[in-house]
Amino acid sequence: IPGENDPIIPLPNGEALANHIEGARFCTLVDAGHELNPRDLATIRDEITAFLSEVDAARSPACYRSAPDTT
Repeated sequence: IPGENDPIIPLPNGEALANHIEGARFCTLVDAGHELNPRDLATIRDEITAFLSEVDAARSPACYRSAPDTT
């Protein structure tokens, strides 16, 4: 979740990375740079929570199977 005015990591780099990660979402923080600003904490929390909810909902029951017994 980069700031749209990040001088260190340009937005196209973040977008390119997200495009190469299956299931990734790309969002930016408006009027933000590279540093974490306390005013953005709620947005960051909401984006992460929404993403994790989607990932959890998309998991198949096979993800929850026990590992095979190798003994």
